[in-house]
Amino acid sequence: MLGQTVGISGTGFDPIPANNVVTINGEPLTVTAASPTQLEVTVPMLCLPEGTYDLLVSIGSITSAPLWVNVTPASFLDIAVGEQLIIPNPDDFCVQFDQATGSEEYLIGVQSTAEDVTSLTPVSVAGIVSSTGIVASRVKMPGETHPAGHVVATGLLHDASATRLRRHREVEASIRSFNRDNYEMLRSNRPAFAPITRSSAAIGPDVAVDDTLAIRVIRSDALICSEYDEITTVVRAMGDKSIWLEDVDNPAGGYQQSDFDSFVDRFDNVIYAADVAQFGPPTDDDGNGRIVMVITKEVNRRGSLGFTSSCDYAPRSAGNEGSNEGEVFYGETPDPNGIFGFAFDVEGALLFAPSIQAHELVHVIQIGQRFAAGGSFPAIWIGEGQASMGEEIVGFADEGRAPGQNLGFEAALNEDDPASTDWFSILFTDLAFYFGWDPISNGDVNGRTAGAPHECSFLDVGVDNPGPCVGGRDVYGTPWSLLRWLSDQYGSTYPGGEPGLQQDIISNDSHTGFELLEVLLGVPMDSLLAQWAAMLYVDDRLGGANPALTLTSWNLFDIFDGLITALHLQPDRVEFTNFANAASVRGGSSYYTIISGANRAATALEVAGDQGQTLPAAMQVWVVRLR
Repeated sequence: MLGQTVGISGTGFDPIPANNVVTINGEPLTVTAASPTQLEVTVPMLCLPEGTYDLLVSIGSITSAPLWVNVTPASFLDIAVGEQLIIPNPDDFCVQFDQATGSEEYLIGVQSTAEDVTSLTPVSVAGIVSSTGIVASRVKMPGETHPAGHVVATGLLHDASATRLRRHREVEASIRSFNRDNYEMLRSNRPAFAPITRSSAAIGPDVAVDDTLAIRVIRSDALICSEYDEITTVVRAMGDKSIWLEDVDNPAGGYQQSDFDSFVDRFDNVIYAADVAQFGPPTDDDGNGRIVMVITKEVNRRGSLGFTSSCDYAPRSAGNEGSNEGEVFYGETPDPNGIFGFAFDVEGALLFAPSIQAHELVHVIQIGQRFAAGGSFPAIWIGEGQASMGEEIVGFADEGRAPGQNLGFEAALNEDDPASTDWFSILFTDLAFYFGWDPISNGDVNGRTAGAPHECSFLDVGVDNPGPCVGGRDVYGTPWSLLRWLSDQYGSTYPGGEPGLQQDIISNDSHTGFELLEVLLGVPMDSLLAQWAAMLYVDDRLGGANPALTLTSWNLFDIFDGLITALHLQPDRVEFTNFANAASVRGGSSYYTIISGANRAATALEVAGDQGQTLPAAMQVWVVRLR
């Protein structure tokens, strides 16, 4: 009956169609034709479950006695366990469940596909139950009750380390915004800047250990590349792929020569090799065949662990005096007495040094290759997601692992070898923050923030990301999980494999964000977002789930099942009864609900705006059957 045109017989109808008001269950119908004894009405696609409802006809102040009519939806939800249905059209945001005696459970996602971190769409998710049938009872899924679990390991919750890392993320957010704006300015003036004509500012191929070199470091509050501090450095070590400089004014208690020798070995043979194999080679604008690694107190002053600067990819000139005309990384120095910021010793510096070097090398590759291709600066979330993948890829190489091994809790949290470098746990910590974990606001390791993940977003950083998630890390581990999932899903068939996909993301000269992935993969981004968002909950939770809803490199269920419940993705839970939930969904994110029960009556689940209006086109609904 829903969506059809039907006839109503009777007496006393007004021959003018508009003078006859017809409703079902209080919802108005459209009268298309009328006579004194016959009405023709169109029944809209009301979101009503299958059942019997009262039909009333009103003419002026006179209302008929109710006529009980049977309402039958055009179709019912019919998907197998582990399968997903994506509903892209907001006009169709009504999911119909027929009456059933067995127990069933479904994951519902209400998702914004807008690539806009400021986009926040209020939604309502309502359940309407037929007046016939048995009221449903909730059924727990296996694994819903979790053990006490572990807190994230290896110092990530240690006060000093956690504070340093949070501060670094905040600072990197401003650096990345600066790099983006400056890059676009340099690119717009490319004929004046390219090709680079090397000057004395560039560190050429003839540099040697113990040479003294002047280096310019962009200030933390710089708005243009002419705002810098000049430091004097000494070449401490050289390898085939790296040159290591140390600021002569660094505080006492810093790295020893043995540390620099170890840096060369690990960077050249592990970090550089793994990142380049995945993301392609860096440019070599300074002609020395290496990355210049500058260890300086100026990084400590800004609260960073390390950064790169787009200023270095153009020659020194008016407005770009801070350039060092080459591929340069700036890293923090140990500062045991906290003279230039946080106090930490060599051990504390080494805690983060390998992962920061792996991360920032990807930015070196991205900036150089994009500039060479003439393309716009990549979307912030792609840039940081790939750089976070750089940490993962180097970790795989360092530990003899590889993508596609479905690694679990012990590998992810470094529990299998706590004395080794912890490459991966930060990625899952970032996801936990996106899922709503909040150990920061009240100092409670079991703390949660309201509105996560649906009011948070991975699309931007810092002040540009107004979501409630704490930690400032939405844009790191969360887009990493998207890019990792895409590589797992499409890497085996993409030209050049997983590295081919990641390198094409970097070198593309026409697109920067959602559109870039859509063009490269030939799949609508809306579908990719829906599958990825569902995967974050479904992965390894269900036997026989659609492979598109799995992450083959990691076992997310095992990883988070080993952590305290506060770190989990926790959908709202409702039963097959009448209910109404409200939420707001930020660009790129999903509101998650699980609806479950046994012996249910026919039920309709309606997703609409906060006032019942049809949602905008950038919204979609997806459903995964869990049981």
